[in-house]
Order: sequence, then structure tokens, then C-alpha cells
Amino acid sequence: MANQITPPLGELPAGIPDWLRELLEAIILTLDIRENRAARDSGRSFVSVSDLATSDFNHVALAANDAVTQLTSKATAVTLNRLKGRVTLNNAALAAGAEVSFTVNNSLVKADDLIVVNHTSGGTGGAYLAQAHSLAQGSFAIVVCNLSAGSLSEALVLTFGILKRYGALARQ
Repeated sequence: MANQITPPLGELPAGIPDWLRELLEAIILTLDIRENRAARDSGRSFVSVSDLATSDFNHVALAANDAVTQLTSKATAVTLNRLKGRVTLNNAALAAGAEVSFTVNNSLVKADDLIVVNHTSGGTGGAYLAQAHSLAQGSFAIVVCNLSAGSLSEALVLTFGILKRYGALARQ
């Protein structure tokens, strides 16, 4: 097809971690690349795939102020105004097959951003599924599901990253 958009994967720098390359490939396929190309063709500023690959998401270490802990339950809202961060969940019980959702208030998030969430430590590996949802101006939610056959009372640590939509970084 003449109008088919091909992700510019050749622009990804060598040496980036495999997980980041796979994530970026998925993002490229789902974002509106035409907006990026239109911005480039019209002379406006834009963020390239290479810029995303070499951004702060390529750095593993998080500063102490990039973390927050839930105080009263796994449903307790938290506030963390960073593009990446770590949330330590309350160790309240989560029944087998149950899920709980909590709000992350974050002044940097916009409704068209992409939120990536991972269970990085604390708790039983592979026993949980974490996913972002309900993006809005200034907040998003994370749902955590207990995939195990038993109730778990663990203080999970989730790490999140906010990936800005093409062109959005240039406008902020």
C-alpha cells in the first residue's frame, strides 16, 4: 500500500535495552505517526522516536522523591508529580482473583499520554497484574489484580512511566 505508515525503527539508537525497544515498537504502532510527520513537514517542533529512546525512561535509577507509599489501603489515592515514579502499595489483603484500583494524582499527565506500569519488587513475582486506566488531565488510575489461588497481603512496589504523545512534549 502506498499510504501505509512504516515505523521508523531504524532511528532507534543501538544499545537500548530490549524491553525498551519492544515498548517503543508497540508505541510507534499505536500512536498517530502522521501527526509527527505532519509536524516535521510543516517545520513545527516534534519529538522523534530517537528522543523517546534516549529519554529518562532509559535510566533505571529513581530518586527518593520519585516514590510514594499508600497509607491506609490498596485503594488509597497517591500524589506523585513526576514523569516516572514508584508506588509502594499498602500491605492490605487482596483475595484470590480480586482486583483493586487506586488513583495517582499527577499534574504532568494528560488524557492522551501513555502510562506504563510494572510490578517491580515486593510481593510474589508473577502473582499480580498491574495496568493503568482512566487517564484524565492530572490523574490516572492503576488496577492491581491478584492472579494467584490464595489471598495475598504484600506491599507491592509498582513503577510507572508517563510517555508523552508525539508533539506534546514540544508544546509543554
